[in-house]
Amino acid sequence: MALKIALVGAGGRMGRALITEIAQNEAFVLASALESETSPLLGAPVFADQTPPLLFSSSLPEALAYCDVVIDFSTPSSIHALLPFLEHSSKPCVCGVTNLPEEGLAAFKALAKKIPFFYAPNMNPLVALLKREVCLLAKILGDEFDIEISETHHRGKADAPSGTALSLGKAIAEAQGKDFDPCACFSRTGTVGARTKGSIGFSVIRGGQVPGQHTVHFLGDAEHVSLTHESFSRQVFAKGALGAAQWLVSQASGRLYGMEDWLETLAK
Repeated sequence: MALKIALVGAGGRMGRALITEIAQNEAFVLASALESETSPLLGAPVFADQTPPLLFSSSLPEALAYCDVVIDFSTPSSIHALLPFLEHSSKPCVCGVTNLPEEGLAAFKALAKKIPFFYAPNMNPLVALLKREVCLLAKILGDEFDIEISETHHRGKADAPSGTALSLGKAIAEAQGKDFDPCACFSRTGTVGARTKGSIGFSVIRGGQVPGQHTVHFLGDAEHVSLTHESFSRQVFAKGALGAAQWLVSQASGRLYGMEDWLETLAK
């Protein structure tokens, strides 16, 4: 039986990619397409040739009543409005919202004790593999190699650095036994002096329609190594979110799941 999806943020870039992916995969069916109450899409058909038509809606209670799992690609402010409805319905949720503040992550962890909840700022399993590898390098190389994280995204991306870049930096800091905030360097303008040993630098490029590129550089005195992941289509993230949803519906509540948890099952 096809998995019924309630898609929050259906009108955005990732929402549109998910709608396309769901329409091409018989394992899933789009049960509802949710947008904010001020969206111009409300009442419009999601698919031009569907009878009866599925319309963009803002009714969370109705959407949650007729779905198996929620996939959310909205905004940090919108997801907080969704959380009480999720708790009441007990429906599993896969969330890919980026630029999430620490209090948002804390709210996810609290809710994950009651319902199956999966959160990843990047839904590509290969990015989770990249994180594993850079953490191993960071642990082995230590402060003898300078670490820089560079990322490129489309001109419309609102947050910087990307959620994926930040998650890579935080994972590296943890692997080296450091606090992330003191060692993160987000800006270099003017006469800033020499690079601080042990810092993690970030650089950002915005332009075109690049879905996402992330590179972690380890720069030594005599050699350097860089690991890069580049996405050429948002469909890879859509496929990842749907795969995570399939996996999540068979998991128990109790803790916040992420890509690393799903990756473990893929490796078996």
